[in-house]
Amino acid sequence: MGFVTGLGFPTSLGRPYYYMEEGFNPPTGSACDCSSLHGCEVSQTFSPVASTSIIQQPATTCQASSTAIGQDKVCSGGGATDSKATWCVWIKTADVTSSTLFHKGTTAGADKREYACYFDSSDKLVFRIYDDFCNDPGDNYIQQISNSALTSDIQDTEWHQCIITYDASHAASGITMYIDGAAVTSTGSETGTYDYNCQYPTNYLIFGKDTMASGGNALGGDFAGNMAQMAMWNTNITAGTVTDLWNSGNSYIYQTSPTTAWSGVSDLSYDLHYTDGGTGTNYCDRLLFYLPGCAMTGTGAAQSVTLQDYSCKACEFIVSHGSSDDEDWPGMWTPNFNVTGVTEKIRIWLQHNTDVAVGEWSNQATGDTAVDAEQATGSNQAAVVGGGLDFNGTSDHYDFLDGSSSLYDFDIATQEGLTIMCVFDRDADNNHTILSSGDDDHYIQVDSGSDTITIKLGATATTITPNVNDMWVNGTKVLMTLVRESGTTGNIKLYADGNLLYQSSQAANPGNGEFDTLGVRSTGTPNYFNGKIYELALWNKQLSTPELLEAHVYFKTIHSIP
Repeated sequence: MGFVTGLGFPTSLGRPYYYMEEGFNPPTGSACDCSSLHGCEVSQTFSPVASTSIIQQPATTCQASSTAIGQDKVCSGGGATDSKATWCVWIKTADVTSSTLFHKGTTAGADKREYACYFDSSDKLVFRIYDDFCNDPGDNYIQQISNSALTSDIQDTEWHQCIITYDASHAASGITMYIDGAAVTSTGSETGTYDYNCQYPTNYLIFGKDTMASGGNALGGDFAGNMAQMAMWNTNITAGTVTDLWNSGNSYIYQTSPTTAWSGVSDLSYDLHYTDGGTGTNYCDRLLFYLPGCAMTGTGAAQSVTLQDYSCKACEFIVSHGSSDDEDWPGMWTPNFNVTGVTEKIRIWLQHNTDVAVGEWSNQATGDTAVDAEQATGSNQAAVVGGGLDFNGTSDHYDFLDGSSSLYDFDIATQEGLTIMCVFDRDADNNHTILSSGDDDHYIQVDSGSDTITIKLGATATTITPNVNDMWVNGTKVLMTLVRESGTTGNIKLYADGNLLYQSSQAANPGNGEFDTLGVRSTGTPNYFNGKIYELALWNKQLSTPELLEAHVYFKTIHSIP
């Protein structure tokens, strides 16, 4: 089932603000609205024994020229120029050695090829663009090849994303290869003389098989495994958009709120979407084709079985030699956010109603995934209530452990930005410790009287006093946000339920510190937390205003806070 909801995960929490759904007829036409494109929840299985491949049909509405780098070219010279392009495919395999992801070339007769993406016999990723492919050797080309084998990165039977971009610069330096959202370290080269890419009108774009074997010029062998989310654009998408694509678990992504501008970390916006084209806002001109991997259609001979193109171009792709549907696909709405670097500053996220138990509340953050809040002693364990933990105020507390039973310190450098969000509901009025260094050196607490918050960093305990009272009164679920600005001053802002609280005197503390304990400090007055903690998130950065707004809306919605 697709994740179908009007609410997505803010990028500041490591998940994109998108949703998808399955089961629709893809729209066509010049006014096709990008927001109406979705995805599917299956992939295609490739068998080298059966020589499986997926082949675009140039004779349909998606012409061969749509997937050529150059338009109306001839071999070797002529003064024409290349066009920009991007390719994307998600793969899942146990063996990448000498395997083809995709190429554009003939399926029979003379060996003529425009470009190829494959793993060589050393498991290195190669992308090559040809100029003079009109002779069998194909000895004029530019390429990038990874500096090392990608075996450990790819052949682990997990889903991985490969994206290739080309900036039409007629140079190897214009090719960038990405695996799982990160640029691959590679070496570019030119063999012979590359003027520009040739287009051979009857060439096919083919996934999963190198068909250029008739003259002995095959580069990669047959692919074994699964493919999904195959796509191509007629522009070189930026590194930020590549990150978004990896972060989403899809090749085509879009916002849940199509009337508002994207507020994430990259160049993606609704009015300047990377699939939008020049004929009008929200048209899908740049998305040449999109094969989510949905179930095949058609019966009879193998060549009549097709995969639906879910772009607005209505291209046709046939399945050769019997590929099969597999209910396994990338994303599954547990996106691969832990390796994107989008939200590397979020270090701890104890998420509401997610992996929470009396002995352990597992960390869902991207920054330190091995760190969890743990308590092995039964008498010190809080009860699970309402998707969070209910602390008794006398003994319940948890330590942040690093996966090897050692204390983990959430370190805060001097003058470093800091953001802490906590959803809690106190059972009584007292000084209640939310986080501490385990002792009295550093901590953050809700103060007795329900008006102020105290944070101790460096050697200074700083009390934040808003102009309004009773914001933290017991018996009320509240979202508290503390933001320390980076810099020498270290001004601190305090929010309640997403509203900035004005202070009688500006609080500031640029000091350093660390937190490794939840719900108590063990020296001095322990000040055990008494009440429920439903959610806790910590960033080693000062969240921006759009990021704060996004996270506040998300948390308030999840916790039904007006």
